[in-house]
Amino acid sequence: MGARRILLVDGDSDSRSIYRIMLKHSGYDVVEVEDGHGALVATLADCDAVVMELTLRGPDGHSLLAELLRKQPALCVVVLTARALEEDRERAVRAGCRRYLTKPLEPQQLVRELDELLG
Repeated sequence: MGARRILLVDGDSDSRSIYRIMLKHSGYDVVEVEDGHGALVATLADCDAVVMELTLRGPDGHSLLAELLRKQPALCVVVLTARALEEDRERAVRAGCRRYLTKPLEPQQLVRELDELLG
């Protein structure tokens, strides 16, 4: 079996870089996009999970989450966001995200969460 592929969606290039490096170091293949439009055109069929920020250009994170899960209801989506409001967390969980993590987050914690979710 090849490396698990993660679609990383975050408008902040520094955040993408940190998490990309840690995920690649941990054996994941990472595809990066910087906004909701990029995520919608990415080939989700090849992705094992999506790690996404809620604050995005294009469709906002909540709209993107709903659209991704409409297209692929079984898709494993992890929200990794600077938005720590309980309302945002509840909305994302209701929509179907598997984990809601807030920044700053130790990059290794993201790896542990994905390892647990993807087995």
